[in-house]
Amino acid sequence: MIMDENDFIELDRDFVPLEVARRYRIDDLEALDMFASRGLKWDALLDRDRVVVLAGAESGKTREFRERVRRLREDGRFAQYVTVERLSRDGLDAAMDLRERRDFVRWLTSGATGWFFLDSVDEARINHKDVETAFNRFAAALGAAYPKARVVLSCRGSAWEGAADLALVTRTLPILSEIATPTSVDPDEALFAKAASRRSAPFDDDEDGDGCEGTVTVVAMSKLGPVQRRALVGHLDVGDPTVFLDAVGRNGLDGFAQRPGDLRALARYRAKHGRFGTFREMTEFAVIERLREHDPGREGARLVADVEVRRAVERLAAAMTLAQTMELVLHADRSNDADGVDPYLVLGDWRPDDVTGLLQRGIFAPATFGRLRFYHRAAQEYLTARWFERLDLPDTELYAILLAEVCGIRTVPPSLRAATAWIAARHHGLREHILEREPLLLLAEGDPGELSMPDREQLLRTFAERQRAGQAPYRRIDGRSLWMFADEALAGTILDALDVNPRHEFQVEMVKLVELGGIAGCRDAMRRIANDAEAGAYLRTSALHAMAVIGDDEGAAQVARGLLADAAPLDRWLAPAFALSLFPDHLTVEEVLDVVRRTKPSRRHRIEGFRAELLDIYEACPDDVAATRMVDGLAKLAFEAPVGEYTRTSGRYGALVAQLGPSRAPRSGSRGTDRRPRASCS
Repeated sequence: MIMDENDFIELDRDFVPLEVARRYRIDDLEALDMFASRGLKWDALLDRDRVVVLAGAESGKTREFRERVRRLREDGRFAQYVTVERLSRDGLDAAMDLRERRDFVRWLTSGATGWFFLDSVDEARINHKDVETAFNRFAAALGAAYPKARVVLSCRGSAWEGAADLALVTRTLPILSEIATPTSVDPDEALFAKAASRRSAPFDDDEDGDGCEGTVTVVAMSKLGPVQRRALVGHLDVGDPTVFLDAVGRNGLDGFAQRPGDLRALARYRAKHGRFGTFREMTEFAVIERLREHDPGREGARLVADVEVRRAVERLAAAMTLAQTMELVLHADRSNDADGVDPYLVLGDWRPDDVTGLLQRGIFAPATFGRLRFYHRAAQEYLTARWFERLDLPDTELYAILLAEVCGIRTVPPSLRAATAWIAARHHGLREHILEREPLLLLAEGDPGELSMPDREQLLRTFAERQRAGQAPYRRIDGRSLWMFADEALAGTILDALDVNPRHEFQVEMVKLVELGGIAGCRDAMRRIANDAEAGAYLRTSALHAMAVIGDDEGAAQVARGLLADAAPLDRWLAPAFALSLFPDHLTVEEVLDVVRRTKPSRRHRIEGFRAELLDIYEACPDDVAATRMVDGLAKLAFEAPVGEYTRTSGRYGALVAQLGPSRAPRSGSRGTDRRPRASCS
């Protein structure tokens, strides 16, 4: 169901526990959560007495706060939402309407637990309101009911001052039950307790690793994951959510879709233009969106003209790039060994309050306590390039900065590679130098889609020759860059490059280029590679995928016939990949079972052979009859003689037993239906 942009959509948000006393990167902690399940949900947060939620602009924290209040009230419990600025200015009593005040008065004498969501500590500060006074007025308004209050605070990560703010919350909003008369302590017990605390886990000072510091739990709201993105997009007016998210990924916009506000902005852009723009256009759009202050209550954040704001972030980006860092160091982290750029020094011609307001814009994201970074690496690189372009340097000075020669090798300084690629796309002379020195740079960085067709052809030819000669170090090119670079007009150049450079890694990149671009002019070359018994399994499978994208059913049928006619034992990597790609269009159930039978057995402690592929193949069965035949055939193989003396399963095919359990579950119809990449996305 399509919902209004202001409606709440349940995304089951995740919160990363933070520890004030430790250095960390929020991205690292989010990655750790994927494996260690350390993230917290709302139910866990609402059980805590004091919680601080750190989140960036357009992250959806205010909507989340209001929704928790609504649900708690719906469950018959008392909950109240109020901004910290309103508390400071008017007090709690004046911040409530008639119904809320009635419920509040009842709660004061009920003895029940109540929840208070105090939003936007940062907004109060930027509008010059006294946060400490706000907290004191709030605590006084609760009176005798104060011990029953649970408080959830929010603040933009860029405005949270770490230990100082934690001390402020602990001092002004203490948990009264924990304020007790000092008692005698056994010295031995105290000593052992201190020793035990030093044996805690790397990220956990507390026993259960919940991110508590004393009585306050500090968490960061995580960026949206794949499931949450799909849930949100399903309620936006974007048509098919799968097509929309696939287009986001293909256009390299995943980094621009980390917050609910990001996805809504991308949906508006696509609705207006009918497609996503070039990577340069979308990067510029994302920068503009994140620089815009959407909250009308942040008057202090809008005191500087937009043009000055834009030039300021370009200066900051350039300073960080030239200093070879991706972090801005704030007042909260001024240790002598701190690497990073001080934004107040870079913008020394600005008033400090204006710098503080700028740093709270959505273009910046917390990196750790007291440190910020640009929300995405591409934004820093792009803004650095824009700063250089605005300087309008003579070519000789520009080349002296962006080009280098080390030990007779002409190259580009590593820290300036990405910015150089952005600049070269619109600077003919610099582009000629890069095509001669490091052609792959223009494909791997910046916006490869901006290159003219002659430049793309020259890049491929130069890259093929230099990589074959060992003069161009190989590094894997991401799919986004290849997709933007690909074009049907490159077919002839790709064929020539495949003939010039037989190296495996180069051939893989060219096949991927054909696949991602759906370049039909390379059909015969893909057939040749897919049927080449001397080629590696990954290269052959990639060629088969490319054939699927360009719709070469005849070629795929030819590959299937070759697979079935091969009398030798089948490769443990190739056979599963081929079977998955060719079933059910070009292989029957019985033919898949024959391929399974003839594939070399998996070796112990190796991830190879038919494993997860079997479940995908099962899901791809055209009907339940075919699925039953597939399971029956696998069961017969799993118990085919000779069998083990103790396991009673087939000595050759016994490993299939582990796959039979999932295969007996009802088919979802969602797996195996989209195994092949699409040729293009808008």
